[in-house]
Amino acid sequence: MAHANHFTWPAPRPFKDVGRVDGEDSVRRHAAADAAIAIPEPTLDDVQRALRDHDGRPSSVCAHEDPTVDPVEDYVTVTSFITALGEGRTWITDGNPCVRPFEELDVDALLDRAEGAGTAAAAAP
Repeated sequence: MAHANHFTWPAPRPFKDVGRVDGEDSVRRHAAADAAIAIPEPTLDDVQRALRDHDGRPSSVCAHEDPTVDPVEDYVTVTSFITALGEGRTWITDGNPCVRPFEELDVDALLDRAEGAGTAAAAAP
């Protein structure tokens, strides 16, 4: 499943999709990512490759800063996130995935730590 910054509800929509008002680049990025992983049982490498895609620049999946565009108006990739649903495995980048490595997070350890923090907070006077 690929994430999009717009509604994927088929037209006609019973609402205005404001995610498409700013441009169709979200639609193009979503279609590219979705197509890249629309294979039987995509591997972690397949998904990482899809997130590093530069086809269709500047509307590519992996979007880079454009110095000619005001930073407030510029769309850039600040992180890429992959999760293996049901496996408790997650990978994340600190920046563009074409230049920053995917680091695996131990989701179970994070949840255990968060649960422990919640228990400690509840026990505090």
